[in-house]
Amino acid sequence: MKSIHHLVRRWMVPLALILVCATLFASCTVGSNIESIPPSEIPNALDGTITKENRALIGCKKDFEGTLNIPEFFYDNGTWYRVVTIGERVFNDCSRMWGVTIPDSVTSIGASAFANCGLWNLTIPGNVTSIGEQAFLSCYRLTDITISDGVTSIGPQAFRNCFSLPSITIPNSVTSIGDGAFYYCSGLTSVTLPDSITAISNEMFRDCGGLIEIVIPDSVTSIGNGAFLQCRKLESITIPDGVTSIGNEAFWNCESLKSVIVPDSVTSIGSSAFRGCTALTSITLPSGITSIGGYTFAHSSNLKTITFLGTMEEWNAIHKDPGWKLMIPALEIVCSDGTIMMEGVK
Repeated sequence: MKSIHHLVRRWMVPLALILVCATLFASCTVGSNIESIPPSEIPNALDGTITKENRALIGCKKDFEGTLNIPEFFYDNGTWYRVVTIGERVFNDCSRMWGVTIPDSVTSIGASAFANCGLWNLTIPGNVTSIGEQAFLSCYRLTDITISDGVTSIGPQAFRNCFSLPSITIPNSVTSIGDGAFYYCSGLTSVTLPDSITAISNEMFRDCGGLIEIVIPDSVTSIGNGAFLQCRKLESITIPDGVTSIGNEAFWNCESLKSVIVPDSVTSIGSSAFRGCTALTSITLPSGITSIGGYTFAHSSNLKTITFLGTMEEWNAIHKDPGWKLMIPALEIVCSDGTIMMEGVK
């Protein structure tokens, strides 16, 4: 690779180069007797420049096909800049961009930066700290991704609709994962989550129809609304001690889920949390639970037994919203001091 010293030479720019620059760089100014990158050094997928305010890469030629090497340095109006940000929507809809190399200088990837791209694989370097909202939305060819240690936040719906992605490992540097980050990653079968996160966010794994099992880290304290909604192949899940709430529709239509143990730390279960879990035959609930939302177990037609780790009096004191056991033929509540038989509700 040619050095920056080699590139920063004085170039007498002929009319032909002015025309090339006008095609590639919508906002650049080129004239004679200025320092510029020769055409052979200009990435042919870029029609943007680096703004002086935030040094963000902006723009791409939508007809580019192949692998793009994003430059670490960029020249604009007599000044060299280091590329530190991949701006919002820069490569949006570059459907024939099969690969990309992101330089180590980049620290953030903006919202929708690579949405609807044709990427097959991706490595996010260690200096990147944030991945923006919908950054890789609908990259439906993506089959391999490496997120380097250093990323601290993954934005909402960052990888939504990446339905060819079979597995992903989130490094320990990540502390927050936004709502719907892996929504409809239907090919996802293996997920490794770090102990650094404290929440499974709303709809994080919604419609991940290939997910069979997942281990929720001990650091997690809440499971959000619709977190695993319609994960139809999910057979088992361990909810760790420390989780205090299970959100609305968290496991709705998890049709393969057979049994669940809710830890002592949980005090509330949201509406429709286990609705339509047709393979569920038993569930264990802690004595400290204070509320069960509406339709929590509705249409979980094979649920026969709830083991409640408290007394019958404590069970009866729990606030239960209407329809919490709708369409369950009959239900046995096994308490520490006896059993309550409940008729089904249609």
